[in-house]
Amino acid sequence: MKKLFFGMMAVVAMMNLTACSEKKERVRGADDFAIEGTIGNAEGKTLYLQRVTATGTTLVDSSKLESDGRFAFYGQRPKGPEIYRLGLDDQFIYLSVDSTESVTIAAKYPTLTDYTVKGSDNCLKIQELARKQAALQKRVQDIEMTPNMYPGPMRDSLLTIIRAYKKDVADNYILIGPEKPYSYFALFQTLQHANGGIMTLFDAGDPDDLWAFGSVATSWNLFYPESESTKQLEELVLAVRNEMRRRNMPIDNSMIQEATMLDITLPDAQGKQHSLSELEDKVVILNFHNFKAPESGAIILGLRELYGKYHDRGLEIFQVGLSDDDHWWRQSVDNLPWVNVLDQTGASAARYNVQSLGEFFILDRSNTLQSRVNTFEALEHEINRFL
Repeated sequence: MKKLFFGMMAVVAMMNLTACSEKKERVRGADDFAIEGTIGNAEGKTLYLQRVTATGTTLVDSSKLESDGRFAFYGQRPKGPEIYRLGLDDQFIYLSVDSTESVTIAAKYPTLTDYTVKGSDNCLKIQELARKQAALQKRVQDIEMTPNMYPGPMRDSLLTIIRAYKKDVADNYILIGPEKPYSYFALFQTLQHANGGIMTLFDAGDPDDLWAFGSVATSWNLFYPESESTKQLEELVLAVRNEMRRRNMPIDNSMIQEATMLDITLPDAQGKQHSLSELEDKVVILNFHNFKAPESGAIILGLRELYGKYHDRGLEIFQVGLSDDDHWWRQSVDNLPWVNVLDQTGASAARYNVQSLGEFFILDRSNTLQSRVNTFEALEHEINRFL
């Protein structure tokens, strides 16, 4: 199965595509995202916008560049983050789009890879990964082109640098943010050998890499359950596992374990640090809360009722206060019996893609993030599933 997923990020020729320069320019709507900017020194060339998924790429739009190099592509707000790429000749700029954000690109032909991007932290991370991959690409081809190098030492050298690259990506991107678009992008990065062959750096068919696909798939299912990219990635992981079972290949659960949770470490009212990961062996309700919000009182009452009812059976609440007023927050949590920590930046809520205060995340006794609900009825049902 080593070559099963090579096609996604491979550099491919785009043929028989009709430029859209003659069609009426689309006006950006209120719920549209925008990918716009300039490509210098490319007058008369056609810039393509493609959507990238686990199953391949599809053409979304194209634009023939004028002398100023300006372009603008608009699209409807997606149900979850999506990966796109701008293509010109055989060069690509990979981007992610989420919600109604605007991403601005500035580049010059013929070296599109030397671009600047604004408007998206995820796009900056993708650029970071792309530059790392380009550096790896050069090192690999330098080794492969070394004169009089025997196959054994060459193979060992290649394996060493590729494994180091994958460990860096796993430790500093996928494990830290499996729910992020850049982790999805990292799964499908490719490497081109000097002989023209292309390999994916992470191979879902390799048991040593399957954990990464499972981790990202689980996180995306939790945060973006309606996204087409989520469904495609889940189908990919399921297909690989079924194939392994069909071929009687061992599946090491410790290697393909799905994302447990995104850890949070923050101070309580006395300044002591608490981590979500410390609550292993408990069923945990994770809630992000603003005590100044109108609905705060009702939420606190509902949580008190559940805490009193199920705490003796192993329920704990990890509540993250979202406030830049630490004095108000300290007064608000003074008599609450569960774990309360303060996040004055809101970064933890952003990592969990929190849309409203009435959202609750449930972790089981193995510290695995199991579900996300927005009613107390559903919350109590989920608690009982894992107690």
